[in-house]
Amino acid sequence: MRTLLAKHGVTIDRLEPIPAHWLPLLDEMLGRLVASGWRHRRVAQVKENFGTLRLYVARDGESGTFLEWARVLTAELRERSAR
Repeated sequence: MRTLLAKHGVTIDRLEPIPAHWLPLLDEMLGRLVASGWRHRRVAQVKENFGTLRLYVARDGESGTFLEWARVLTAELRERSAR
């Protein structure tokens, strides 16, 4: 997980172990966030919850538009992980 975060230049506030089968999906999601212009690249937490993967983006002064887009991506991540 640390290697994946470092690949995207992302820091995390609370690191919890997640099963390896989530890493490709998390890699894609972080890449999409970074490509969208995510300036602060800080995650509050990533965790598995009720069979889905949840990614909580730290606010750090990001614009409302970016935060809404991050919520949409997080919802997509949850939907895809539930399949």
